[in-house]
Amino acid sequence: MENLSINKLTGLLRNNSKTIFTFTALGLAAGIIYSGLIYKPSFSSTAKLMITDDDQITISEGSNPKATNYGSKFSNPVLTQLEIINSNDLAQQVWNEVNAKYKLNIKAENGPEIMKAALKTQSPPGTDVVAISAKWKNPEIARDIAQSYASNYINFNLNNARQGLMNTKNTIKVKLDNAENHLANVRQQIRLFKIKNSSVDINAESTSLVTQMSDLENKFYEVASSASRESGKAGSLSGRIGMPWKKSVDAVALGSNPNFTELIGKYNLSKEERASLGARYSITNPKIEQIDAQLGQMQADITEQVKLNTGKSSEVKNVIADPVRTNLMQSFADSSASSSGYRAESGRLKAALASLKRKSKLIPQKQFTYAQLTQEEENWSHIVNILKEKEIESDIRLSEVKAHTNLIESAIMPLAPEFPGRFPLVFMFAMLGSLLGVANGIISYLIKDTYEEAEDIEKDVNAPILGIIPWLDKQLYGESGTNISIEESASFYSLAYQKLLSAMKIRGYRSGVKSIAFTSTDYSKVRSTILMNVAKALSKSGQNVIIVDADFRTPSLHKEASVINSHKNNLRELLMESTRSLHSMGTYEWSNVVNYIQKSGQSEKLHIITNGGNVSEPSEFLHSPAFSGLIKHLSKTYDWVLIDMPPVAAVPDCITASAAYDGLILMTGIETTKSTIKKVAKMLNDYKTPVFGIISREKQEEEAVSSNQYLKQIVSAMMPSNDEEAETVK
Repeated sequence: MENLSINKLTGLLRNNSKTIFTFTALGLAAGIIYSGLIYKPSFSSTAKLMITDDDQITISEGSNPKATNYGSKFSNPVLTQLEIINSNDLAQQVWNEVNAKYKLNIKAENGPEIMKAALKTQSPPGTDVVAISAKWKNPEIARDIAQSYASNYINFNLNNARQGLMNTKNTIKVKLDNAENHLANVRQQIRLFKIKNSSVDINAESTSLVTQMSDLENKFYEVASSASRESGKAGSLSGRIGMPWKKSVDAVALGSNPNFTELIGKYNLSKEERASLGARYSITNPKIEQIDAQLGQMQADITEQVKLNTGKSSEVKNVIADPVRTNLMQSFADSSASSSGYRAESGRLKAALASLKRKSKLIPQKQFTYAQLTQEEENWSHIVNILKEKEIESDIRLSEVKAHTNLIESAIMPLAPEFPGRFPLVFMFAMLGSLLGVANGIISYLIKDTYEEAEDIEKDVNAPILGIIPWLDKQLYGESGTNISIEESASFYSLAYQKLLSAMKIRGYRSGVKSIAFTSTDYSKVRSTILMNVAKALSKSGQNVIIVDADFRTPSLHKEASVINSHKNNLRELLMESTRSLHSMGTYEWSNVVNYIQKSGQSEKLHIITNGGNVSEPSEFLHSPAFSGLIKHLSKTYDWVLIDMPPVAAVPDCITASAAYDGLILMTGIETTKSTIKKVAKMLNDYKTPVFGIISREKQEEEAVSSNQYLKQIVSAMMPSNDEEAETVK
């Protein structure tokens, strides 16, 4: 895709002016027909509303900075209000009102959508104004639609404001109930906490526990000391008595029983009497037997007394009956009892102290839990108070509710139709036609594969345009020997050749180029005709010119020059002869070339070497030393050596022979495809072929057609030839 410059775009517009004019005329006609027969103008009416903003109710939950907003109106931006205006419900209300008044011939189910299609809403940036416009073919209906939309929206906004406040009040009520439930729950938890922990004041309880623990510790140490003291005293008394505590108790119990002591006394006397009798009598003596019987009875009585006094049957070893030992035993018993009591008291005190320590360890957790419950109670109490205030505030606001949209401009009857009217519409159709014409020209240029200007070819080939030859139609090229007289100064064709020759002479003089090969991008013989006219024109200007027909495939210059194509004296025979001489002797007598040169009857200074053709491999001749030597010899003899070569797009003959000539002239048409010319340019550039210049043919447009008519008159007397007819590329 090519870029369009200003100059190229201007040229395109100029070249397509007729097409643009045709499209414009068609657009104008279509606009006139449409505006007169089909188009119905529409009328637009507008009502304007002002959206105001009031304070909102804000509810904060406790000390949390998060806030919940409950507006008494929609707190949405203006854009949201536009969405509300365009809602289906509002369109249904407007349709009901307008249809009831005008009885529109529209199906009821389509009515709301048609109302929405007629509606247009907008809000100027940075304002709270909403413009409601309605478009209809009847100005009265347009006004009523706009006014109905405005009125219904104001009512809708008022109802929404009330509904919003009711929703706010209900929401506050729900939150208040929830907060009161939370508050009651927290207070119940505090009450149960105090009951469970038997405490009203945790701090006072903590202080009391510390005091009790201190008192118990002091008392514990005192009791422990007393227990130790009494235990030592009991130990000392036990040593003085000489028997353990239990045995001492039994001995005291028996010594305190008079019957037992009396019985013991009698028993001891009887034992002494038995001992005395035993020394004098044998054991069988009746007195001994009698006293043994008494001792046995007394022993049984003693055992019975021991059991009655001590609660057990045992042998009596110790009896304490004297007052001293009894007092000692009393003191021992008192000290032992006191020691036991003190030890028991010490154990109780120790257990109580441990219990108090356990309670003391639980105090921090109790304090933390109680503090949490107290703080939660305070928070919920605060929330309840705020919600009660907001509930009262919402009641007050509900009694003062009003719409937050005010009508600042009512819809009026439109006097003129909305743009575009009939005349602007006709103008727009005409402009559309013009744009289509311009677009058609530009698109045609961009998508077609041909050139508009010769300068474009010059850029792609990277060689100068030497001249632009007017178009000659196929009939004229079909004329054999069509060498247009260069003296026809009035001819548009001859003037073009004069420009071409001037460019060739100047460029040839500056570059020193004398031998030039002529080739083309087209598969036609137009090349040979143009070459012949160039040669004739150069010879007419007094310069010696020789033409070499190097087209071994379809030679035709002999027809253009009106000479005989000899089967012996032609380029093929000349090159074969010179090649044999070069191979055999290493040289060739180039003066013999004159035998192969013919003089053209059209000019004394114009000569030609024809070609016999019928060569299967022309490259064997064109790339030979003989061909290079020939062109070099001719360049010394003649001012210009013009070589006719086959089309470069068809065969590479001109590239093969490029070492022999000084420059190459590429002949092409503006209407030759770009792809072909770019392909040829790349081929020439790749093989370093020296391009002398370009000869282009212009388009077959009106000016060229007129020139053809003129040229036909010049050649009308010429006889047509039945020889091979050359083709032209359109």
